[in-house]
Amino acid sequence: MKRIGIIVVAILIIASPVFAASITNAVKPLGHMKFSIAAEDNYIFSRDIKKPENRTKFEIEDMNQVYANLGLGITPCLNIYTKLGISDSGEIQDETTSAAIQKITTDYGFLWGVGASYAKEISAGWKIGVDAQFNWWKAGVDTVTYNDLSATSVSGDIINFEYQATPFVTKRIEIPQYNWVMNPYLGVKFSYFKTKTDDQIKYNAAGGDRSTSWTLRGDDYVGIVVGSDLEINDKIALQVEGRFIDETAITAGGTYKF
Repeated sequence: MKRIGIIVVAILIIASPVFAASITNAVKPLGHMKFSIAAEDNYIFSRDIKKPENRTKFEIEDMNQVYANLGLGITPCLNIYTKLGISDSGEIQDETTSAAIQKITTDYGFLWGVGASYAKEISAGWKIGVDAQFNWWKAGVDTVTYNDLSATSVSGDIINFEYQATPFVTKRIEIPQYNWVMNPYLGVKFSYFKTKTDDQIKYNAAGGDRSTSWTLRGDDYVGIVVGSDLEINDKIALQVEGRFIDETAITAGGTYKF
């Protein structure tokens, strides 16, 4: 399913090279009491984690999230939204100071999030705004390898959550030959990410019962966000967004406005 996520992103980029994504309807307010629904695929290639003292290495890679985003315009400038979907916790490489190398993969579990965005025009076609959100997801452990040995009797869950705030600036660009409108934007993301095991991950390997656990946070609090949405018409928009520094990730999706 992770490969499917990458393929979806690639198709969107290849099929329409003139657009690039959206911070969940933050760039263009919906309008007073207007409703939207979006489908998005968020693929996180890597997430920087602050390494604890009892580990020589801890990495999270290839995390995939698929969700619906339900938005509501409260005022001409303010949107609120919620996310509901599924997410895994990626592929985790956990190396301890005792020379144990654990590689962990996860299944898909429940994801939810809430957020709000505000954008106001400051001059012709230019807007400044801010998006703030909280996301939480939990995924069960699927497989564990211990020093390259496949483990059995694997159990455990991983919980992740993130607070995020992103000030941004955006520019409206009309494409008259297609009656399209682009809204490219650039933002600075301030985030706090935390990953932890729900109790312990337990398994059997190398002739014995073993376990691991952690409570860790992201290594960086600041990142860069760049993207655009493309309004095909008054109802339909496409989005692509890239995020860098604190994480390397890309989000692609489409929105229908009621």
